[in-house]
Amino acid sequence: MKRRPNRAVSFERPIKRWPIVTLNRVLTVARALRRLRPPISEQSLTEAAQRRTGLADFGDDSFRDPMRRLIQALEDEGNLDEFGWILARGQILLCLENRLRVQREWVSRPQILDGSIEPPLFILGLPRTGSTLLVNLLGRDPNHRFLANWEAMRPAPFRSTRGRDMRRKVAARHLRILDYLAPSLGAIHEMRIAGPEECVPLLANSFRGSQFFSAFHLPAYQCWLQAQDHAPAYEYHRRQLLLLQWQRPGNRWLLKAPAHLLFLDSLFRIFPRARVVQLHRDPFKVIPSVCSLNATVQSLGAKSVDLKALGPHWAATWAEALDRAIKVRERFAEAFCDVLYRDLMADPLHAVRLIYERFGYPLSDQLRGSMAVELARNPQHKRGIHRYSLATFGLEAREVERRFGRYVDVFRVPREPD
Repeated sequence: MKRRPNRAVSFERPIKRWPIVTLNRVLTVARALRRLRPPISEQSLTEAAQRRTGLADFGDDSFRDPMRRLIQALEDEGNLDEFGWILARGQILLCLENRLRVQREWVSRPQILDGSIEPPLFILGLPRTGSTLLVNLLGRDPNHRFLANWEAMRPAPFRSTRGRDMRRKVAARHLRILDYLAPSLGAIHEMRIAGPEECVPLLANSFRGSQFFSAFHLPAYQCWLQAQDHAPAYEYHRRQLLLLQWQRPGNRWLLKAPAHLLFLDSLFRIFPRARVVQLHRDPFKVIPSVCSLNATVQSLGAKSVDLKALGPHWAATWAEALDRAIKVRERFAEAFCDVLYRDLMADPLHAVRLIYERFGYPLSDQLRGSMAVELARNPQHKRGIHRYSLATFGLEAREVERRFGRYVDVFRVPREPD
């Protein structure tokens, strides 16, 4: 059945599909009868990944401490149902399998790591500010080499017994399952199998970055992780990019993730010549939209989602990230191009032109025409209108004003009408 393009999507309560409800009940009974779920421990997971890949070398051990802390946090504060434990185990296993496979490629082809990366273009900023629209437009430029969804999920070849690379097929199946489990997610965050994807999965392979504390509510673990040096994660990210461009060459990497804002200092330590487009939007719209997205994702595996806790948590997270980013920008002012969400949505092609002028990139009439086609094919609200409010997530206007007042003043971010 076709989706109605003008339908409204909001987060009122978790959607639990009947197979998941049934699975939770069966597994709960099985656990009560001591037929427990597969164990989730460092040893059990690393051994399972080795069995599934037939490989043994994970590379350096820097991933082990954050992985152990993640496993403990899932137990202590994750509030996971039985299906949530299956999701968590699957995500951790995928990261471990990715480490084994990329290490195999680096060892068998050492020339990969001798390659170089041209100054990449990063799109970042607060979430829900139009980064998906912008990366899809800039991805039409043949000079840009974007990170496709299917290769972000598995950066190293993943072959069948017949030698066929299965990454596209497996990623397509993953997106179909996700669309079934969370039918409203597509209206909140679009994902295309061959389209640009965020860098989050690559950072997750080092067991750092935002993937796990976005998928699961782990505030204490998140606090610890954000206090850690993320330069090793970005170095691992860089090495994965070298592997990907060896497989599919390109000119300039086009990369995006709002979460880069959380670790901006580490990003510039590894990519000192990077160029950055920072998107800006009214925090009164951003924060409840972020909460709605996280509530939708977390509801897949949580016994319950405390909506009133999400607002203060994510408001504090992003306000702190912006304060740190303002300090980092003082040292890299020439690297940035600022774009207001209002201007991007009003005239996307004009916003693109300003970005290209800022960084000296050529913008031909042919490329502008290709971007116009992208706009026509994928209009805003194509999969639904996303509705949200501060009150739903336990926030009051004065709290948002207090936390984000400096940000709004520095970047002259306009208020949006209700």
